[in-house]
Amino acid sequence: MWRYLPLLATAVAVLLGGVVHGLLTDRWGPSTELGAAVARLDGVPRDVGDWHGEDLELPAKQVQAARIAGSCYRRYENSRSRHVVWVLLVCGTPGPIAIHTPEGSFVGAGYQKLGDVAPFQLPYGGADEEASFRTLRLREGGPTRPAELRLFWSWSTGGPWQAPANPRLTFARQRALYKLYVWRT
Repeated sequence: MWRYLPLLATAVAVLLGGVVHGLLTDRWGPSTELGAAVARLDGVPRDVGDWHGEDLELPAKQVQAARIAGSCYRRYENSRSRHVVWVLLVCGTPGPIAIHTPEGSFVGAGYQKLGDVAPFQLPYGGADEEASFRTLRLREGGPTRPAELRLFWSWSTGGPWQAPANPRLTFARQRALYKLYVWRT
């Protein structure tokens, strides 16, 4: 009887670990927190001051590959200056949302990095409120038709925007995570 105790203890530990992991990763269905986070995407304004947004659609293949539960993808144009920015706000479980960064996505899509990723702080609201981003300059196209863009990205659980060194570890215990991309050419 006693000789089977280590085997039984190991089986219980493996089973318990699998259940805990399944609950943390929403293996058996999306959490209510994730559903509520996705629903909040409907509240992203289409118009902000002189900026007017046009809805765009992410390719289904990209949504599936990145395991995006919900998104808001828009092209905003300023009616006065005619400047254009693209905004992509995605939501999903922290593992897939935290791990996919533009260094892989944009470079994999044919862009070239023009320098290194740099931190960027954006003050807003009160004097002590600040959003943290990462930024990167990229070039698309060949030498005859190059197009440069500057990309900013950050993560949030519904509070301040953060750009930690290791987002996957930082947000691992959360049930839902937003990632924001903003770029301009």
